[in-house]
Amino acid sequence: MLKQGAAQMRSVISEAVTDPLRRDQLLERANRIERDLASYAVEYEAFINQLHRANRDYDTLPEQIKTIFTQFEEKRQASRAQLLELHLQMRSLTSEEERKHIARAEIQMLKAIGALP
Repeated sequence: MLKQGAAQMRSVISEAVTDPLRRDQLLERANRIERDLASYAVEYEAFINQLHRANRDYDTLPEQIKTIFTQFEEKRQASRAQLLELHLQMRSLTSEEERKHIARAEIQMLKAIGALP
């Protein structure tokens, strides 16, 4: 779903932005968003697996569980900050008219992967 949504966003960028320099910059950032979201999905899956292993082990201490959550929260916040920065960079590279089209594609991609309701 992520690959499909990211491909759609790149397609919209290619159609909506006629300036080649800005279009290339936007496409590069769209690619980074896709990679960052894919990386976050891997980190999330690892967190879930680590949490399941800890829950299955009766000797796991509460502090160990807290550490698992704390470490993942740090990764989540870093990922969120990076994605927000990429989004804001993309906004700064687009006109209001271009942004309407690109934002719609971005929202559809985020909904498709379950990041938005």
